[in-house]
Amino acid sequence: MAITSFSAVSAALGPSLRRAEQNRYVYVKFDQGVPGAIQEVDGTAAVVTDAGINTFLYGNQQFMYFVEQAFAGTAPQVLDAAGGGLKLVLDAADNDGLFLSLPWCTSAGGGTLKTAGPGKFESRTDGFFIRVKLEVTTVANADEIAVGVRKIVAFDTSAVTSTATNPDFACLNIANGQVNIVTALNQGTASTTDTTQDVANAGTITFEVRVSESGFVKFLINGVAPTVDVSSFQFDSGDDLMPYIAVVVDATAADPVVIIHEWESGLLTERGLDGINDLVN
Repeated sequence: MAITSFSAVSAALGPSLRRAEQNRYVYVKFDQGVPGAIQEVDGTAAVVTDAGINTFLYGNQQFMYFVEQAFAGTAPQVLDAAGGGLKLVLDAADNDGLFLSLPWCTSAGGGTLKTAGPGKFESRTDGFFIRVKLEVTTVANADEIAVGVRKIVAFDTSAVTSTATNPDFACLNIANGQVNIVTALNQGTASTTDTTQDVANAGTITFEVRVSESGFVKFLINGVAPTVDVSSFQFDSGDDLMPYIAVVVDATAADPVVIIHEWESGLLTERGLDGINDLVN
């Protein structure tokens, strides 16, 4: 098997061969078949109700997802894609959505937040990142396919949409095929910057969002800075932050069919280098 990045080397080593502080590194390639152990966060049967929170295992890694608007089908909404990958399943209904991350809470309703874990980072203390490789079957069917970082809070029914008044966040977002940088600070109005880059139907793209130890955010699309970039966004000091993926259906009311191929997150010291240019990041 060819090694394509230092990140892949780190993922292959396993936790026993990494440094002791590397307990927040997560690398999952979704090529191992059907997700397992799918249940509500409180350990009961998985739910499809609005604001429901479910957990599942992929390999040995636990993930969690929040249901935005009641799902008309049956659980789970995370399936093995026929050609490989983790398929996120949504209704053909405007503003139906799904928010996926590493576990951030311990109770139904999301009111009891985790105090530690691989998905929790502190702004202006931890330098960390999220990198996701994903595929979108029909880009016009989604006004949000976001990969980013946000403040950890108890969720409500408007938690997914980045156009709402939400906690602090910074993400790369595919809106009807157009890639935007969307940010918000102190629950203010979201700021949207068009990168001038687009994603085609059935296109595969890799988004990465890095947060430095000083809280500044760096965005990467397929490993390079966006054509039109935002470099001045900075998270407040002391905020607990989490990496995430969010998908919201457009008014066209059809499932965009988003397939996640890879998830990688952790401290920047755990990430490793893709190339020599990473030394200046």
